[in-house]
This record gives sequence, C-alpha cells and structure tokens, in this order.
Amino acid sequence: MDFMNERITEDAGEEFAPSRYGLKSKNDSIVKPYGTYELFFEITFQVLQKLGAYEDIGTPEECRKAMERQRGKNPVKDEYNHDCCPTCGWVVYQEEYGGRYLLHCENCGQAIDWDN
Repeated sequence: MDFMNERITEDAGEEFAPSRYGLKSKNDSIVKPYGTYELFFEITFQVLQKLGAYEDIGTPEECRKAMERQRGKNPVKDEYNHDCCPTCGWVVYQEEYGGRYLLHCENCGQAIDWDN
C-alpha cells in the first residue's frame, strides 16, 4: 500500500498534479485520484450494460446466419427423391404424406424457395 501512496503523490520525483493526471467527469470537473476508482466502476458498469444488450440480440455471426436462413433456397433431392432442406437435409416435401410444401424447414428454419 505504501507503493500506491508514493505513486499517487509522486511521479518520477515530481509532485503529483491533479490537473495533469485527473480525468474529466460529465460536468467537466476534474476528478481527484480518489474518485478515479468510482469513475472506473461507473464506466465499467455502463459498458457491461451495453454489452448485455448485444447478448440479447446475438453475436454478429449469429445475426448473419439468421439473415442467411431468411433467404429462400431451392430444395435438394435425397436418395428417395424427396425434396429436402439444402442446409440440414430435413424432408420439406413428401408426396406420399399428403404433399404439403413447407415454406420453412421444420428442423433448422431455412426458408425454402419453391419457384423453380
């Protein structure tokens, strides 16, 4: 703790000057060194709150994948001649089961484009 006191009051033999090392707060007043920790925790708390908002909507990579799944892709045929999702292979149309065309894959959510 003595090291901290020396570091706060002196810097390489020079006397500590608050205006030189102080931080500006929101109202443009100089924050004294003892208030720096409080300012640090306040800023850290605000940053963590903003990062929490990004966790709610997902990472940029997750958002990119979700946008890609919204673009319709043509179904592909499997070895039994069923129309399947091009992303995961889930059957999206089977004529023998009533012939319902799915607009989105039930397994992964990929949009299916039947216009071909």
